[in-house]
Amino acid sequence: MAKDPTNNEAVQESKSIGPVKSSAVSTIPNIELLLEFCDHIAKSKMFPNLKDKFQVLAVVEYGRELGVKPIMALQTIHWIPKKDTPGAGTLAIQSKVLLALAQQNGIEVVVDKKTTKECQLTFVKGNRHSPRHSIGKT
Repeated sequence: MAKDPTNNEAVQESKSIGPVKSSAVSTIPNIELLLEFCDHIAKSKMFPNLKDKFQVLAVVEYGRELGVKPIMALQTIHWIPKKDTPGAGTLAIQSKVLLALAQQNGIEVVVDKKTTKECQLTFVKGNRHSPRHSIGKT
């Protein structure tokens, strides 16, 4: 076990996306330091879709809840504003991160059908060669 430098919690090391929290619910780390970090990121203009430290904070915290490190979260989680409602919107995460998180949790994604118009996937928990325990399709 290692310590997460952003919040001093014990974490389980992961090979692809970032640390996976050992506790089910984690707390926000030192908010002053976190806001200072987010302010520096916002001022860097490296993530132009994020306008201020509070939007950066939302992305970083969303990523932390999923077990994704801050910079990876900033690169793969995006703020999608609503066109008709200023200030409103939603966070969207890239599918490659969802795939990595699923694989980290022992879920295999099997491509059942792939054409230029559609893709059908089966999410399988456990070994694909044993009897399938399908947990959903998209």
